[in-house]
Amino acid sequence: MKKNILKSVALTALLVAGSIAHAQINYNSQNCQNAGKFSSAIGDGCVSNGEYSFAGGWSSRTGYSARSSFSYGQGCVANGNHSLALGYFVTAQDAGATAIGTYLTVSGGSVAIGRGYDNTDRMVVDRTRVIALGFDSNLPTMTVFSAPGKNRTGKVAIGNVTGIEPSAKLHIKADKHNGFGEDADILLQSQAGFEAAVCFQNKNNKISVATGSNTMNFTAGGFNFESQTSMNFISNDFIFTPRREMVVRGSLQVNRSVILTELSGDTTKRMVCVNNEGRLEAMNLYSIKDNMGNHVAEKNIHLNGFRLVNCKDDGGIFLDRNNKVGIGTSTPSQELSVNGTILAKELIVSKLDEDWPDYVFDPEYKLASLEDLGSYVKDERHLPGVPSAKEMEDGGIKVGEMNAILLKKIEELTLYVIELQQQINELKGEQK
Repeated sequence: MKKNILKSVALTALLVAGSIAHAQINYNSQNCQNAGKFSSAIGDGCVSNGEYSFAGGWSSRTGYSARSSFSYGQGCVANGNHSLALGYFVTAQDAGATAIGTYLTVSGGSVAIGRGYDNTDRMVVDRTRVIALGFDSNLPTMTVFSAPGKNRTGKVAIGNVTGIEPSAKLHIKADKHNGFGEDADILLQSQAGFEAAVCFQNKNNKISVATGSNTMNFTAGGFNFESQTSMNFISNDFIFTPRREMVVRGSLQVNRSVILTELSGDTTKRMVCVNNEGRLEAMNLYSIKDNMGNHVAEKNIHLNGFRLVNCKDDGGIFLDRNNKVGIGTSTPSQELSVNGTILAKELIVSKLDEDWPDYVFDPEYKLASLEDLGSYVKDERHLPGVPSAKEMEDGGIKVGEMNAILLKKIEELTLYVIELQQQINELKGEQK
């Protein structure tokens, strides 16, 4: 009895030793090869060339230098030590590489999970020690890079960052190919009663938008805006409520308006000025006293339909959009309209539209007879060619034109006087 037991133990030990020595399995398989030491192959057309390696499925294999590698699926290849190829037409090219999915080629000890475009345009991951994820493209959608050392973590890239290193902890690069392009954007969508926010350091420093709102809120203990070129804020309403102050080191350009909420509803006319402490202050417009002669304008001053006034809104100088100036009136009808009296030492009128009335002394000038003149004055009650009182009331008079009319009448009177003197001299001659 004891001899039979000893024989059985010895036989079992011999079988186990033989299994360890060769460790090759080809169970219910066809066209499989176990070329590597302690390797195994199972399935159809699978080849396990590396030591301690395994190939299974259909036409999968491990390379000759692929020690302790694993390949399973269809058309899967594990070529490097400790490499893993699992899925459909995937290749783990070198040591430590892992390819799980469809149409993948991985090297550099990296890990790829997903699906390439097809077997011709595989998703190729050839960077050193990264994890790449992607589907239906020859490029990975997301890549996790290796950490720089112990107690450190790596960076994450979204998009095609082939050939470049991510420049931030999270690097997003949008696609552009054959006329197709997209935004590199992030969408945070909250549920009702909550907000979508990006926080900095803690939840007290954040940029947020409440659900159902189009207003972006900036919350922080302080703000520093620094830009090498320009910074644009485009919004129907940009509400900025600092608890202390906003410091701008450089230029601040506002294309629409700045609303001081604490003065909302205040009807006092105010101007935003810089006080002696260098701060912006809304000062009462009428309390600002300044000698404008100290200012040199380098560009035109556009009044935009308003006035230059002293202290009354209905006075001052008004310039309309047709460049007509009104003094004491906001509806100038001429280039200069004055609702009041003009005091001047001299008034020069340039060339008139009509000739100066020296033509009265031309020998061919037809001077009306005194009889005709008397009849006209009796009927019209004003001199011929002189505006009537009604015309004066309706349209006023033109100074230059009126002076020419008066000079014409003076010259005509001179001719009448000369004519009368001639008649007097003739009568005196006849009396002698």
